[in-house]
Amino acid sequence: MKYCYSFILGSYNITGDEKCDDRALETNDCEFLIMRYFDEPGLRSLVIILENDVSRVINKTLVMPYKVNKKQPLSIIIVPITCSLIALVMIIFGIAYFWENRSRFNVEVADFDFGQNEDLPYMTFMERLKDAITTTGSSRQRFYHPPDDEPILSSRRASQFS
Repeated sequence: MKYCYSFILGSYNITGDEKCDDRALETNDCEFLIMRYFDEPGLRSLVIILENDVSRVINKTLVMPYKVNKKQPLSIIIVPITCSLIALVMIIFGIAYFWENRSRFNVEVADFDFGQNEDLPYMTFMERLKDAITTTGSSRQRFYHPPDDEPILSSRRASQFS
């Protein structure tokens, strides 16, 4: 199958005498692509001639190219502005919340130095134990020591501690 096509400015009436010249293309496919870019708008006629050994078909299609004003979609403008406003409102509410509740976020720091900068002397475990017993023994009340002739588990002593 051979085919050819041409673009004619304005509307075109098919006469039946149209023929493919040397530019005729051959193909075995039933589909083919026609792509053309136009410099200026205006009505054009696309005339396609298909022929093989048996038949010949002429088809005319009107093509109307026009210039389109390039306008940015509304979403390119609205979405960033909306997200920026939402982020700004969230930041303002976060600062207001912190300002209102800042007393809960205060951290108190304690200094346990108490003015004792002197180093403790090195003492063994037995020396520390002896020192702890002597310092605590003087501040506590004395335990009741029964006389030597009284039994340790006497009823009088048992009743004192119960």
